[in-house]
Amino acid sequence: MPKPIRLEGPRLTLSPFHRRDMEAFTRLNRRSRSRFVHPPTTPARFERYLERAKAPDIFRLALRRNEDGALLGSIELSQISRGILQSGYLGYQIGSEYEGQGYMSEAMRLVLDFAFGPVKLHRVEANIQPTNAPSIRLVKRMGFRNEGTAIRYLKIHGAWQDHQRWAMLAEEWRVKRRRTGRSRPR
Repeated sequence: MPKPIRLEGPRLTLSPFHRRDMEAFTRLNRRSRSRFVHPPTTPARFERYLERAKAPDIFRLALRRNEDGALLGSIELSQISRGILQSGYLGYQIGSEYEGQGYMSEAMRLVLDFAFGPVKLHRVEANIQPTNAPSIRLVKRMGFRNEGTAIRYLKIHGAWQDHQRWAMLAEEWRVKRRRTGRSRPR
């Protein structure tokens, strides 16, 4: 059973994936092959993707366009640690035909408001391959700080890849939101 989450913005709604999303999501991912991420492209991988989303340490959400319900990509908070850490990892991907249109910026604002609000995280980290310039521009725009490079950090498409570690603290997000004058994502 998906976690009952619904985050709404002006152009997007973020909500859990369902089995009925399999065809649209795997088709989107097959059309949008990326060297940076490896989202599910087959029914079997989608089933594992859904199963992992049931774990208590992850919020995995579909990006759905409000005007027509089209599934544009995904965003997640994962490996959420409690106790003295209160931290999670941010992962995201969008179909290539939707890149550069502001959808992921809106989705990230919604998820950061959620992470630092109801989820009560202290820190969110995004790990990005150094050659993924669009993703680096996005996290910079959101206010993340580069904390250095982790060598051979994650295995992507069968090879260990270096990743820049970008992070944000709850208090940094609150300052950024106050500075932009937005109480809700736009």
